[in-house]
Amino acid sequence: MLHKSRHSYVLIGLILIAFLCTAWHVHFIEGFQRPTADHSFPWQHIDLLPIWMCGRMIFHGRNPYSSHATAAIQLKYYGLKSIPRNARGMDRLGFAMGFAYPAPVALVFAWIMMLPWKVARLAYLGLAVLLTIASVPVWLSVVKAKLNVKKVALYTAAVFASWPVLWGLRVENIALLVAVLAAVGCLLLQRGYQATAGVILALSWVKPQLTVPLLLWLLFYSAVQRKWRFLTAFGGTLAVLLVATQYFLPKWFGLWLNVLHVYARYNHLHLNLNLVLPLYIEVPWALGVAYILWRAGHCGANSKVFGIAVGLALATSVALAPFGWPFSDNYIVLLPACFALIEMRMADRVIVLLRRVVFVFLFFEYLLPVVSAALEWSLYRNFFALPGVNVLLPFALSAALSIALWKHLRGEVNLEEDRPPEVVMAELPV
Repeated sequence: MLHKSRHSYVLIGLILIAFLCTAWHVHFIEGFQRPTADHSFPWQHIDLLPIWMCGRMIFHGRNPYSSHATAAIQLKYYGLKSIPRNARGMDRLGFAMGFAYPAPVALVFAWIMMLPWKVARLAYLGLAVLLTIASVPVWLSVVKAKLNVKKVALYTAAVFASWPVLWGLRVENIALLVAVLAAVGCLLLQRGYQATAGVILALSWVKPQLTVPLLLWLLFYSAVQRKWRFLTAFGGTLAVLLVATQYFLPKWFGLWLNVLHVYARYNHLHLNLNLVLPLYIEVPWALGVAYILWRAGHCGANSKVFGIAVGLALATSVALAPFGWPFSDNYIVLLPACFALIEMRMADRVIVLLRRVVFVFLFFEYLLPVVSAALEWSLYRNFFALPGVNVLLPFALSAALSIALWKHLRGEVNLEEDRPPEVVMAELPV
């Protein structure tokens, strides 16, 4: 018992060091940067700005996807009245800070748009911190982990010591709130509150590149399990959002699709895994994950399989997300996959090996802030430069959970068993 207590204190101390180093980068070292002639990142502004500005435009019937709206955002974000043009006649910033969200995001975040900008950003930051803290025990409950105060505190410290979460809070990205909506919706569906879960999960659609795989699987799961109240609430809420958005901004869907085309060209979008894997490997892997999730659709809501499938769907969405480079603030949705893998007790050599690979990637994520602070490197640029931290982490999580689910569905292992770690290690073949 004393050994376990000391081990916990050591872990908490290491997490605290990583947290302090990351906070140093976010709030001090990078804070000295200011907008320059080459339009470097203006640290005094945040990602919430386009949603706040364009949401107000939508409620006044103005087109948030127009070039005038983009110019207005850039003026407030970069402080530039005129932007130099290149040989193609396009501004150097192109679509920088342009509004590329589906228009219903204005309805979900309407409470922010009613506030002045300074009040809105502070309100969102405070709410994001509180809800991110609350999401830790919620995700742990979804993956059926045994909860106690020490475990929840340790996981919460680890979450807030990670660079993606601190970066997401600093730039106030809506991925934080979307992750909380997904967590609460999944837990409510597990507990049998189908209608409330349907309403909440429908709201998480506003960031589709992160939640669509999860929502598709939950819809399939609910159809198989005959959860008609969930399907009705989800469909009704989504219909209300779409109809109300059409009222405020007619033909918004076509405008959004056009902007997505511009956004894709500006950011040179591709699948994250294209950085490390060829397409002929990605496609079979994605189809394999889809098949495993289809098989897992027959599990019970209170089973561990349900939580693992949720984590698998979200990890796969990050691995396959169409980005020009991996956005670290989206890694908040990897929490259920990480928790499910950490809490998994299986004496299977392949799964134990994959767990260790994931732990190595997680270790690099916490080691990077410490090394970067010591050597005065730019953490933001180094995070994207290390594929083991940004691209391979969600892929490794997806692969580990896929194999675990596949072995469970084939009857080779039993994910529902809850055995002590020492028993698991004793059963491993030498």
